[in-house]
Amino acid sequence: MYDRARCTVSDYSNWSYLQSPDDIIVGRYFEYDSYTLTLMSEWFSFLNSPSVRVLEVGSGSGFFTSILLKLFPDISLTCLEPDPVFISTLRKRFGERVEIVNESIEDCTIREFSFDASI
Repeated sequence: MYDRARCTVSDYSNWSYLQSPDDIIVGRYFEYDSYTLTLMSEWFSFLNSPSVRVLEVGSGSGFFTSILLKLFPDISLTCLEPDPVFISTLRKRFGERVEIVNESIEDCTIREFSFDASI
């Protein structure tokens, strides 16, 4: 069981406490909704170029990460995620398919203009 009171906005290492596993699972239906996937494919069509470098800010459990990789398998995806629970989940789900940077956006040390897109 999680406790939302344990995490404050300034506590960037505990973002996973903001959602219970049930909250995370509720959003999963988008992964299987063909209409939503079609719309997302159109909205992010600029990612269809070869070797596009994408920074996903706050990857969390990898919900959107999996959609990006499904729709655009040729992108080079870097996940910016400060929460150790979510980092572990990302590593289990995607292995070497993504690069994971253990930082918050506020403390990010990634070089400016290193990516073609950020999401």
